[in-house]
Amino acid sequence: MKSSSSLLLTTIIPVTLLLFMSTFLFSDHDHSTAPTPSISMIVNIRPSMPQADLDPFITNTCNNTLYPSICSQTLSTFQHNLNRNNRATLRHALQHTIQKTINRVTKSRTNIIASLNFDNIQENMWINNCVELLHLTAYELQESVKQLNPIDKDPSSYDTMKNILGAAMTNKKTCIQGFFHLKLDLHMNSRVGLYMQKTLTPIMQMICNGLGIINYLESEGQLAYSCPGLDDRF
Repeated sequence: MKSSSSLLLTTIIPVTLLLFMSTFLFSDHDHSTAPTPSISMIVNIRPSMPQADLDPFITNTCNNTLYPSICSQTLSTFQHNLNRNNRATLRHALQHTIQKTINRVTKSRTNIIASLNFDNIQENMWINNCVELLHLTAYELQESVKQLNPIDKDPSSYDTMKNILGAAMTNKKTCIQGFFHLKLDLHMNSRVGLYMQKTLTPIMQMICNGLGIINYLESEGQLAYSCPGLDDRF
């Protein structure tokens, strides 16, 4: 009986414990199979579509504008029908570009009214002028879109549309240049002027790209449209 107890303590129990522990020891060091990722892991590691994956139509169209990067961003949400001919698709792209510009003008005008508080009387007067110019710009852009109706065929001339878009661009230049003159006349370091330039320059570039698409429609993409005055700096 004594020998049986000794055998139990010295052999059977240690072997049983060793077998039990080995299941944990070996499972920790087994790298032959990787754990299956959860659904949340799969969703998180999915890459977003890079800008380079834009379709060839958008890439080609934007390469014929003065600001292709901004053009690509503008048209990244453009859904076009591959069954349309190229000119019809270009007209829809132009319509999309102008509508996105209207949206940006409206948002910028709202932000300017809501977020800025001006202490200087001259700046206050000029910012009010700029707000009105933005309102006028939104109206002019809406009028330019009407020139594309009906969208299924070219207008008799794009001249009216180009004139309206040119006037919309002039509004932005007038606003920015007004702050530039305040800086020269009053020797002011115009923080507001810099803010307005940063806000309005992308809008001018979007309008310029719209003019570039018109030029592409008229000349079969021979030259990108030139928009003078966009390089003015504070």
